[in-house]
Amino acid sequence: LAASSDVCRLARMALDVQELMASYSAPDQSPLVVRVGLHYGETVGGVVGEKMLRYHLFGPPMEGVDRMEQSCEVGEVRCSEAFAAVLRAHANADEFMLRPAGEVEMEDGQMRASYTLTFSTP
Repeated sequence: LAASSDVCRLARMALDVQELMASYSAPDQSPLVVRVGLHYGETVGGVVGEKMLRYHLFGPPMEGVDRMEQSCEVGEVRCSEAFAAVLRAHANADEFMLRPAGEVEMEDGQMRASYTLTFSTP
């Protein structure tokens, strides 16, 4: 599984992407927005394709990522209980805020807590 620094970097990157997207707009001046889902678990990755190669991750946690992304509001970063637990264990206490965001049905059919992730404000 990922090192603690990887989880913290991933959380920062997700929030930085949201901030960056807020500074752009489409040619018609409509805002460009994304939703980000974060989950934690064992996956495998590899290059797929013959003509257009791309790196892809496989494994049950990828379904959790999809469910986190699908359940969040536009412009939001939503993470699973599993991701939040690892982040809490390794991040500086004053860097991130995790706000409860309700339950989401996960890949195993169980309802699990989810959280909206933001940077803590000073």
